[in-house]
Amino acid sequence: EEPTFLTPEHPVLTTTLQRGTGGNYWKMNWTPPEWTLAGELNPNHILLYPIIRETCDVEYISLSELLDLQVNEKGEAHFHPQTATSRSIPDKIVIDGDFMRLAGYFLAEGCITPRGVNFYFGPKDQDYVEDVLAIMEKHFNYTPRVKKENSVYRVESYAGILRDLFEKLFGKYSYQKSVPHWFMFLPIEKQTELIKGFWRGDGGTKKQGFVLVTNSPKLVTQFKMILLRLGVIPQILKQSKESLNKTVHLYEGREISFKHDRYQLMMGGQWLERASEIIGVEHPLLTARTRTHQHAWIKDEFAYLPIAKLGREDYEGEVFNIAVSEHNSYVTAGVTVHNCDGFFFRGKPVVIVGGGDTAMEEALFLTRFASKVTVIHRRDGFRASKIMQERVLNHEKIEVLWNTEVREIHGSKETGVTGVTIFNNQTNEESLFPCEGVFIAIGHKPNTELFKDWLELNEVGYIQTDGHTTKTKIEGVFASGDAQDHYYRQAVTAAGTGCMAAIDAERFLAEHGEARRQTATNW
Repeated sequence: EEPTFLTPEHPVLTTTLQRGTGGNYWKMNWTPPEWTLAGELNPNHILLYPIIRETCDVEYISLSELLDLQVNEKGEAHFHPQTATSRSIPDKIVIDGDFMRLAGYFLAEGCITPRGVNFYFGPKDQDYVEDVLAIMEKHFNYTPRVKKENSVYRVESYAGILRDLFEKLFGKYSYQKSVPHWFMFLPIEKQTELIKGFWRGDGGTKKQGFVLVTNSPKLVTQFKMILLRLGVIPQILKQSKESLNKTVHLYEGREISFKHDRYQLMMGGQWLERASEIIGVEHPLLTARTRTHQHAWIKDEFAYLPIAKLGREDYEGEVFNIAVSEHNSYVTAGVTVHNCDGFFFRGKPVVIVGGGDTAMEEALFLTRFASKVTVIHRRDGFRASKIMQERVLNHEKIEVLWNTEVREIHGSKETGVTGVTIFNNQTNEESLFPCEGVFIAIGHKPNTELFKDWLELNEVGYIQTDGHTTKTKIEGVFASGDAQDHYYRQAVTAAGTGCMAAIDAERFLAEHGEARRQTATNW
């Protein structure tokens, strides 16, 4: 994959692997994950990349809602006004494995035309052509034309609605193709068919494994995340358009040049057996090889990725400090990183307020920068895990103030933080404690105060749902995201539950008729 560039002080989530010796060689011991500064990484570090585990199924989509179309008495979507040649398509399109495979065909070898959608296949792909015809007939009640020119099959669909649908979902040009965000959370059985269809259209079988080829960088990232969900860590190779154009390429006497970079996702090595299951084709190497080496791992909902290469480069220009509020981490192209604001406090005394694992982790991390870290806790003992407590209490740069509360933070925009007023709740003594940074790690309070008189809230203020759906105690009211999730509190899980709430709301409206649909719209 393309290299990830980070400033030396940017923290990266890492672990290390210690193998056994002799007869216990395969007994591997993983060190607990920790945040390591990019400048302190070494070849023994293994990076942790999160795998999306949230699943949110979508049973069907509505063409009338997606494309703003009219629906006739037969339940068919159509343009308004209709012309003599315009075509009606069933409004509800089922999102099943067949549809996902058709999406894969289009992402690989499909194109948008002024009149509709075309699919292209090679001379040995007659079965795939028949598959496309069957899916189009089943889902859209439409039979495309098939033409063969020289060695290429062209499946032609002349329907403006299909043109708009495929462009809306997947994009028009090959270099900008992608899948809708909700595809990322579909059940893995459906995602398997997506990958299978794409491989049939724009994949291949190489000596060492299966390969998927595209020139869309966004699709590469999406496929990478989907393949991780399916149990495969792909190897990603980027070929720049400059390197591709060093060789002259001819097609029927015409010189062909590349205008975009090309990406290859290789599925091989220890993942070859799983890749064969996904593609539905047994790779010849599976019966020929006697062993394979493990160079990466999938465990604990992470991909464990060894560092291929470390290097430093001089850079001149803007550096963006991408940080978000509170205690958060986020994902870049190939690694998981943490808020990078700690280096602003290099050589300065700082204060951490809290007593849980978050406070312990924050305190340990800040010892890399601060001259001294003081943890202020209102009780006489931490609620953090035992191992985290031991690390903090035994660290030479960390001091703990027990039974103490922060009453006020002092400073200004010009001076920054200069200190805090602390209160000992055992002696009732108040004093000024000097410091140059304050980090609050005492949990989160959801912004749900305006709902307290109508909806049921739990003991910490989050909206209560029934546990299996996003339904609240009030019929027709659904809750999702950070207002409802008190455990994960991540952007990806908020998006997943948002999708669930949308489906719950849609089903509710379908069950209770058009009158309520209109009322909800007006509201």
